[in-house]
Amino acid sequence: MSLSNLINIRDIVNILVPFTPESVLMSLARFQGNRVYRNNLHLRNAVYHNIKTCYPGKFSHDTLESVVRQWFIFKHQKELLVFTMSLMRPGRLERVIPIEGLEYLDHALENGRGAVLMGSHLNSIAHFLGIYRLRKMGYDAHAVMPTQDDPFKPSKAGLAIMRMTGEGTLLDQIGAFYAQFNIRPILRSLSGNGVALLLGDGFHSTAFVPVNFMGRKVNFTTGPVAVARISGAALLPTFMVGDSPDQLKMIIGKPLHVTEESGKDHDAAIVQQYASLLQHYVEQYTSGWQHWEFENILDLMERILDTSLQDRLTV
Repeated sequence: MSLSNLINIRDIVNILVPFTPESVLMSLARFQGNRVYRNNLHLRNAVYHNIKTCYPGKFSHDTLESVVRQWFIFKHQKELLVFTMSLMRPGRLERVIPIEGLEYLDHALENGRGAVLMGSHLNSIAHFLGIYRLRKMGYDAHAVMPTQDDPFKPSKAGLAIMRMTGEGTLLDQIGAFYAQFNIRPILRSLSGNGVALLLGDGFHSTAFVPVNFMGRKVNFTTGPVAVARISGAALLPTFMVGDSPDQLKMIIGKPLHVTEESGKDHDAAIVQQYASLLQHYVEQYTSGWQHWEFENILDLMERILDTSLQDRLTV
């Protein structure tokens, strides 16, 4: 049995939380982010090249280096917040992840058909904080996972911590379920007036439409739009904004208009609205978009339909 099966870094952090100031934990996450930034040249170059290509002339060399470094640091700080969210007191959780636009969600749920939160890879892992807080507030909120395997499978020590806190696994905490191409679990949740988080800029999909994004014509999935149409649920663009741990905020926007009769052209118009919103927020919070990690990201999004379904599932 490997050491990681017995105890992992998340367990160590959870053990430290009751005895360690938040500032110290954030400093440790910053140290880890800096370490990966220095040692992973391939990833660093991919992030640097993507941002420089998408925003030519926007950043000086030194500023761009700072944005790239922050991408690494912030990634580890967000993970720290997610891994320790079950240990946060209500006041701390509210400060870490304020939610704007709850009135749109409440109004959508009045119809009794549920709501689809159309999230993104802007601070993607931080969506778990938002879903966790919504669940604590009494919403039947769930994160839809793209893969069946648990990426956060607990170690032996982690299982012991779970028994003490009574919170379950991380996936339990966010009401996660797997629904790659079988949307029945999502529809069941929505039929009970649930809230389902789906990402609108992912690659794990069979249907895409071309839209304008960062000066290019690239492909975005129509999955969340299709789910909203089939279920009758409201479709709410939802973005996790911020580029530092003290600036995170979940913004739930006004519903995008989906009708049962809408066709491909209407889907493209809806996805274009979403893509324009995403572009706006990525420009504001550049170091938060996780997709910078993929080499030549806009090229990948442009040719995603030329790749096999199996290849898309491994991206």
